Amino acid sequence: MSALSRSAGVAGWCAVALVGALAVAIGWDRGADPLIDFGRELYVPWRLTEGDVLHRDIAWFNGPLGPWALEGWMRLFGVSLDAVQAMNAVVIALTTAAIGRVCTVIAGQLAAGIAAWLFLIAFAVGQKESSGSFLFLAPYSHGITLGFLCGLLALLLLHRFSERGTRRTAFAAGAFLGLAFLSKAEIFLGAALGAGAMITAQLVAPPEETRGRRGRLLIWSALGFGSAVGAAAGRFAAQIGAAELPMAIAGTWIHAFDPSVSGGDFYREMRGTDDVGRSLARVGITTAGIAAFVAAIMASAQAIDRRARDARVAAAVAFGLASTATVAAFTRAHLRWMLLPLVIFLPALVIALGGRALRRREEGLDARSLLLLGFAAFAAGLLPKILLVPMARHYGFVLTVPGAMLLVCLLVRWIPDAAARRGARFGTMAAASVGIVLVFGAMNAYATLQRFRVQDGALGAGPDRVIGESWMTETLASATREVASLLRDDETLLVLPEGVMLNYQLRRRTPTRVVNFMPPELAMFEQGEIIAALEQAPPAVVVLVKRPTDIYGYPFFGEGYGEELLAWVRENYERKRLVGYEPFSLGWDHFGAEILLPR
Repeated sequence: MSALSRSAGVAGWCAVALVGALAVAIGWDRGADPLIDFGRELYVPWRLTEGDVLHRDIAWFNGPLGPWALEGWMRLFGVSLDAVQAMNAVVIALTTAAIGRVCTVIAGQLAAGIAAWLFLIAFAVGQKESSGSFLFLAPYSHGITLGFLCGLLALLLLHRFSERGTRRTAFAAGAFLGLAFLSKAEIFLGAALGAGAMITAQLVAPPEETRGRRGRLLIWSALGFGSAVGAAAGRFAAQIGAAELPMAIAGTWIHAFDPSVSGGDFYREMRGTDDVGRSLARVGITTAGIAAFVAAIMASAQAIDRRARDARVAAAVAFGLASTATVAAFTRAHLRWMLLPLVIFLPALVIALGGRALRRREEGLDARSLLLLGFAAFAAGLLPKILLVPMARHYGFVLTVPGAMLLVCLLVRWIPDAAARRGARFGTMAAASVGIVLVFGAMNAYATLQRFRVQDGALGAGPDRVIGESWMTETLASATREVASLLRDDETLLVLPEGVMLNYQLRRRTPTRVVNFMPPELAMFEQGEIIAALEQAPPAVVVLVKRPTDIYGYPFFGEGYGEELLAWVRENYERKRLVGYEPFSLGWDHFGAEILLPR
């Protein structure tokens, strides 16, 4: 590589770092949802720093990686939302670097830089839902972002092992895969498929090329995996005993195949299996439309390339044409469906790469092809939870990242390479592709800024400030102040069905092991046990918060689910104050909370 190329590469990555820093600064305090999910991500590690234990004191249904990492971070840097966001900024930086390294190997520096930029703009700090916490800066589950990073690192280490073959590298790869196992089932499934593909490809390589490596790879990666999982098992064994150990280690897998949890209306809609025919038709039509659009842009770029004598002029015109056409296309196409081609693209890519590996088993895969195979399998393995509706939002803020990065590689490197082999200029075709990707990223950034623009209120202050829409944050802030005036030292607070953020803001324990009381939690944990815990140690204050649950098939808490729990509250508590509107009536725009005290 020339000095000029190295300087250009350094400048490019400095620009990516600047974009990342700016994105994090803009999104600071704006990502966490004041009510939904994220309160648990603050409350649980805070309680762990106070001596509580997962599964014994806190009912937990994921792997321990997320809360334990947050607990350790809080012990070092204090308990606050700012501290959590700082940790997540580090995770974003490491994930960006890992994505950049993978894409550099499989598609070169240009594709890697564009992919890293897109990750930062559309996924790391992108927020396009009415509810928050679907971004790396403030994720609804830290297990999903930390597990994703561990899966990426495992693949990169297996790639390095293919080049160097050291025991230390194999052990580290296995250890990161073990950490991914301790995160969430959907993440480990993808990581295991990616790592499994890379390990299998190395095991079937010719013996003369891998003499001594097979044993090192299998033994030391297994030892690394066992060490990570064994360390977690050791901590659990000391804290909760051997009887609860299998459930604690299994984490999400216990409930992944439980139809009462994963088979609900909400999860079927997220997978697109609520109406399979409609979902498949949408995938087919969208994929055909995008393929035709890209083909038209590439054909136009080739025509420009043939007519322009100067390569730089051709690239500039192709970039301008592609950018303008993509902006125009988004006046008719919905941004949310632009990743639907992953449903077809990823399985096809994995099959093609797997077939190539089988055909070349006599000579073995080179390191680049090996990493590409693993990354593609990783991307495909992340899709089942969003099977027919992959989007750069909701769960897709993590689960579609590898697939989106592969699409960038396809557009920015592989298609221009194919065109260059037919006589076109690589730079012209790459410029057109970059124009398409940059507009897609810019549209995602615009959607995020629009979302941030309506966030005009705050819950909490200082290092625990959560910015959100005032119709919700002002009500929650008022309820928090009222509850604070009613609680004495060491008294507990119960918020139903969701809103443990209030417990965190007030640093007050909830009286039960269960911290949220939404349909999935009440499907996983017995209402009878929850009520028994409340009778043994009743809370000093109960807050009922408006939380429509129609996405799960129920209108409100106490209507179709949670009836026994709400009946117990009504029997033993009476209203002290109503803040805003009645909690179990009307829609989201009539938000309210009811504060109750013992009769």
